[in-house]
Amino acid sequence: MTKYQAVRTENGEIVERDVKTSDRFSWIDARVRALKCFGGDWGFEVIEQ
Repeated sequence: MTKYQAVRTENGEIVERDVKTSDRFSWIDARVRALKCFGGDWGFEVIEQ
C-alpha cells in the first residue's frame, strides 16, 4: 500500500517530516497546503510499504 507524508526541505534535503501519514493523496495535498501557511518549503514523499 502506498502512503504519503509531508516533508520540509532546505537546499534539496529533507530537514523535517510531518508526524501524520495518509493513503489518500487529496488529504496529504491539503495538509501540505496548510503547512506552507506556517512557512518553509513543504512537499510530500511517497512511502512504499
